[in-house]
Amino acid sequence: MVVTNRLNKFLRGLAENGKIDVEKTTLKDATRLDRFEKPFLVLACTNDRLLNMKLVQKAKRIGAFAYAVDNPEVSDFTSLAIANIHDIVFIGISTKDKSPLMARIIRKRAERALKRLIQKELHMKSSNIE
Repeated sequence: MVVTNRLNKFLRGLAENGKIDVEKTTLKDATRLDRFEKPFLVLACTNDRLLNMKLVQKAKRIGAFAYAVDNPEVSDFTSLAIANIHDIVFIGISTKDKSPLMARIIRKRAERALKRLIQKELHMKSSNIE
């Protein structure tokens, strides 16, 4: 279940394809978690640092793993930016949640560079076979 006041294109697509359930509302406090029976994971991704902290605290009290997008110190895990090279090689990039934007930038650049290198290498090997 995703609780949000707005959906981006990616989440909207998942909802339309029945991959996720969405409850469109604005969170005011952590009591929304009371509606779920034994949640496994809570991602606190609001633009309110205090609300994110309350969501994480409540999640931990009810036995769920918790992640606050703006506070890696209270989170149970860190997030990775995953570079996917032709669905063969996957590289995890982490800034220990200090800068998710930087991890994303590095991931995009690494993907482009590695894809070019692999294509070049494959082209060179196919040229040597002929």
